[in-house]
Amino acid sequence: MSAESPPPVPLPTRIREALRSRGWRTAGLGAGILAAVGLIGLFITVEVTSQPQFCGSCHIMKPYYDSWRHSSHKNIECVDCHIPPGVTAEIHKKFEALSMVASYFTATYGTNPWTEIEDAACLRCHERRLLMGKEMVGDVLFDHSAHLVEMRRGKTLRCTSCHSQIVQGSHIAVTTSTCILCHFKGQKAGEGSARCTLCHLNPRKTVRAGEVQFDHSKAEEFGMECVWCHAQPAGSTGEVPRERCVTCHNQQARLEKYRDTDLLHRKHVAEHKIDCMDCHLLLEHVTPVDAKLAATRINTAASECKSCHDTSHSPQLSLYTGTGGRGVPAMPSVMYQAGVRCEGCHMELPGHGGEVNRASNVSCMACHGAAYEKIYRNWKEGTERRTAAVANQLDATARALGAGDPRLADARHNLALVRRAHGIHNVPYSYALLRK
Repeated sequence: MSAESPPPVPLPTRIREALRSRGWRTAGLGAGILAAVGLIGLFITVEVTSQPQFCGSCHIMKPYYDSWRHSSHKNIECVDCHIPPGVTAEIHKKFEALSMVASYFTATYGTNPWTEIEDAACLRCHERRLLMGKEMVGDVLFDHSAHLVEMRRGKTLRCTSCHSQIVQGSHIAVTTSTCILCHFKGQKAGEGSARCTLCHLNPRKTVRAGEVQFDHSKAEEFGMECVWCHAQPAGSTGEVPRERCVTCHNQQARLEKYRDTDLLHRKHVAEHKIDCMDCHLLLEHVTPVDAKLAATRINTAASECKSCHDTSHSPQLSLYTGTGGRGVPAMPSVMYQAGVRCEGCHMELPGHGGEVNRASNVSCMACHGAAYEKIYRNWKEGTERRTAAVANQLDATARALGAGDPRLADARHNLALVRRAHGIHNVPYSYALLRK
């Protein structure tokens, strides 16, 4: 062996070094396998927790899961809507979901889960609606682009402003109460955002209401206003009671912002999804027509006329609704049953500005055509003639029986009602009262 050759390594040392090297390789291989298993497990966990069935496995989510299963979105996975596009959003939502699972198993959850759906999530599937957004919703022509791209009445709307979950069992359906509130709050019926033709096309069909049959095509032909027949919205005025604020807020600084409507709408509607009805009182679109509820519907029929005609004592309204007489059952006018308001006949006429809007033969002709001029005159002359005849008969009977005879009280009451109310407001009822 030469002097430059290294000394031989003892066999035990070589064995120990070989084992040590192999051990590190084994440990590295094991760590790699564990990491791969972990990644596979994480992937499986993410996939499983992303399935709608997993969402429905929690009993507090079951009502929402059931409504989703029966909705038009039943083939769309929950995460496609509840997680907006982007990696950051996915991580954030997964963190929220894990927090909900932890709350569930620790029994610290609430019974009313809360979530917000971003417009970006909706537009992944519905982007075309911004460009070609017009469609019929029932009998309403709706334009998505005008509501999402432009500000409406100074307010920015989101998809969930109209598509919400305030009706349990109706998953992300259109909430019409929100539409009514936006269009009618603070608006005069038939004007501004409350214009009927803004949403409704003039129907080309014949409808029946009560005993009245009406061809809607005549509305356009005779230049009729929708509000002549269709009642204005009823119920509340859509106001926000201050006490509703404290159901969510208890900080005095926030409660003092009660009258800052621009700030409140920006925070609750544009930046977050707070249902309008959580704050506003319900404002109805059209009050249902029901003759049996005549006493409670007089305000609808009278509308602005009640400023002069006291709704509880007006003979015109009593006759029109078929109430107020004695000895004769209620007989609402067919016009009242069809929902025709006072303004339907008491319309503004050319050359009569500033006067009380008087009904005339023109009123009948405006809806029913020229043939009704003769009918109007027959009704008017007929009720006047019969009223005069009954008045003469009553005077003669009173002289024969004595003016104080109690049996004449009902007759005087009915005659006075027809006279003061002008019998033409409800001709069949007037005739029945006079016959009685």
